[in-house]
Amino acid sequence: MHLRAPVAFVLMQPLLDVSGGHAYLLYTTLGAGGILLLFYFYLLPQAAGPSQIYALLVCTFSVCVIAAFTVGQSSLVTTTFIGFFWYLLKRRETSVSIISDIFIAALFWAVCLKPSLALIPGALLLGAKAWRPLAIGAILLLTTWICCAGYYGGWWSGFWDYLYLLNHYNNADFTPFLQRGYETEAQQHVTRMLFSLDRTLVLASCLTFVFLRWTRQLTGSGQFQATVWAFLLLSPYLLPSENWIVVLLVVEGSFFQSNNPALLAGKLLLLAAMLDLRSGVTFSWPVDAYLKWLLFAWIVTEWLLGRGPLKREVTRVEFAPRGFSEGTFGRPWLTPRRPEFGDMGYPTDHQSCTPQSSQ
Repeated sequence: MHLRAPVAFVLMQPLLDVSGGHAYLLYTTLGAGGILLLFYFYLLPQAAGPSQIYALLVCTFSVCVIAAFTVGQSSLVTTTFIGFFWYLLKRRETSVSIISDIFIAALFWAVCLKPSLALIPGALLLGAKAWRPLAIGAILLLTTWICCAGYYGGWWSGFWDYLYLLNHYNNADFTPFLQRGYETEAQQHVTRMLFSLDRTLVLASCLTFVFLRWTRQLTGSGQFQATVWAFLLLSPYLLPSENWIVVLLVVEGSFFQSNNPALLAGKLLLLAAMLDLRSGVTFSWPVDAYLKWLLFAWIVTEWLLGRGPLKREVTRVEFAPRGFSEGTFGRPWLTPRRPEFGDMGYPTDHQSCTPQSSQ
C-alpha cells in the first residue's frame, strides 16, 4: 500500500534514476543512518537507566530489524520519522516557533508515505492542538496530490480509486497476484469483517485518546503511548517489521526500569520474543500478535497496580551509560528534581525514580 502512496512516490523519485542494486544500497544506508541519528539524539538521551538501554539493545539486534534491512521495509525510515516528530512536538509545549512547526509538518508529511502510520502523528497533532503544523502538513499533502494526481488517473478519479484501495486492502479483496493464500468464501467473509472491525476500532481509539487529551485526562506522553499501542494491536495494515516502533515506547515511561533482575529478564525476554518470533517463519500461527497483547496486558497491569490511593513522592536519579560524560547529549546526567505523574502511573519526564516518603 505505501508503495502506491503519493508521498512515497515523491520520496522515491531520486531512487528511480539508479539501478535496483544501487537503489537498495542507498535506501538501506539512509535507513541505517536514520536509526543511528534516532539513537544518538533521542533514544539514548531519554534512557533513564541500564535496564532501558538493555531493552533498546534487544530491539536493535532483533529479527524484526534484520528483516527490515533485508527486504527494505519502510519501518526503517517511518520509525525514525515518528521518533523525531514526537521529540519536536514535545519541545513545542515549552517553545513554539515557525521553524520548528515547519519541521514537525514536514515529518508528518513524510510519515504519510505509509497512510496507516499517518494516524499516529495526525492524532498527536490534534491532541496537542498544534493547528499551525497540522495546517502546514495538510497544505503539503494537498500540494503533493496536485502534483501526482495525473499518475493516479486524475484529480477525482484517482482520489476515489486510491480511497477504494485503502478500504479494500485485505487478502479477500486482493487480486490473485497479491493474495497471500487461497481463502474459501466463508473465510473471505470473516477476513472482510475483521478488516472493517479493526479499522473502526483503531480510528475510534485514536479519536478517544484525542478527546481524553483535550479534557486533560491524558497527558501528551500517555496519548503517544496509547496511540502507538492502538496501531500495534489493531491496525489491519500492520506488517511484522513495523513492530519495531515499540523501540520508541521503551524510553516513554518506566515499564523497563526495574531493579529486580528476574522481573527485568522476564520483560526483556517477552520483548525479544515479540520481535523475533514471526508467523510463517518460526510458527505457523501469528505468535507475535499474541505476544504483543501479553506485553500490553503486563504494562496495563503495572499501571493499575501503581494507581492506588497511596502515592509516593519521588526524586529522580539519572543514569549515565559508561563512556558518556555529563552533558554528552546536551543535558546533565544527574539532576535532582521531582517529576510529575501522568497517565500510566509513570513519571512523564521518563526518568527513573527512587521512593522517598509516603503521603
